[in-house]
Amino acid sequence: MSTHSGLRNHALAGVFLTAAALLPRSSPEEPPAEVARALQAGLQAVMRAQPEPSFAERAQRLDAVVLQTHDVTAIADATLGEQLDGLDPTAREALVATVGRWWAIAYGAALEGFEDADWTGLETSELGEGAVRITTALLREEGTDRLELALDLGNASGAWRIEKAHIDGEDLLGRMRDELAPVLASEGTAGVRPALEHDVTRYGETPTQTIERLQSALLEAMQHADDLGYEGRRALLDPVVHDTHDLAALAKLAAHGFWDELGTEQRVLFVETFANHTVATYAANFDGYSGERFERLGERELRRGVLVKSALIKTEGDRVGFDYLMRRHGGRWSILNIIVDGVSDLAIRRTEYADVFQRSGFTGLIAELEKQIRAYRSGEKD
Repeated sequence: MSTHSGLRNHALAGVFLTAAALLPRSSPEEPPAEVARALQAGLQAVMRAQPEPSFAERAQRLDAVVLQTHDVTAIADATLGEQLDGLDPTAREALVATVGRWWAIAYGAALEGFEDADWTGLETSELGEGAVRITTALLREEGTDRLELALDLGNASGAWRIEKAHIDGEDLLGRMRDELAPVLASEGTAGVRPALEHDVTRYGETPTQTIERLQSALLEAMQHADDLGYEGRRALLDPVVHDTHDLAALAKLAAHGFWDELGTEQRVLFVETFANHTVATYAANFDGYSGERFERLGERELRRGVLVKSALIKTEGDRVGFDYLMRRHGGRWSILNIIVDGVSDLAIRRTEYADVFQRSGFTGLIAELEKQIRAYRSGEKD
């Protein structure tokens, strides 16, 4: 380890120990309920801190809370299994620490908007095999808003620690597994830490920074359009589009007139096809470069989100407005609609999809979207 890395790790350890010193002390003999109360107190202290900490400071403090109350090694083992065993001790330790940071940020994202809420009491139930489940909730505005938290604790390490958590019914361990599955399949354990670190970084992005990432990728696709070809542009833009758009919510909004008529499998297929069509549309339309650039024009807060205003400046000076309606979901800012020169992309899709669905049904709509994707691939554009 270099001197610089050693000093940095020592400094970070000091930050975590300082933050942990502010939390209720835990011991191997403490009952599960005390661990849950330590988590409650730690999360609430971080969320209510004044002056409001920066994202990096909040992440460090939340990390200290998780390290004190969770068996992060067991969580990493449950996520990665034998693949974690194959790492050398240094790489394993670094990956386990990143898993802990991911959980810390997931808690912070879920608790946004509940800074002034109060915890309910604890309810404990036996799970068998030396494990217990503790449930609690955050209540805001006299119970009108509620955030459920279920914690599964075990004591395999000799101390009661949290090994699983459900936030409003969502299994954090399952979510982590789902997000890492394609990474493990394509890159193995080498890709896990960068993927988790990217997730953590995304939680700290502002709406404008999210749009900057998208537009930087679009410019790259334009500047190298001929070398990349359609498939290269699609491959370049696919992860960025998925990362910056709330495609599941967009698909549901686009299918507003007939969503309730679809079965579960049809909804899954529609969201998948919608996402593929969205990426294909970007790859087909941002297909050349002659000196264009994007100009960001600021943000405007809305009642239920933020509008990021921007424009594409063409070489001859013409401007095309690109305004992005953003909402924060799961701790991340994501695109929910794009308004091009005052025209809503979502409104156009909603009208077109409803018309096709009325004439040809669900099968006809999927066929039409797939036909358009094939046309984009062959170089045909409307």
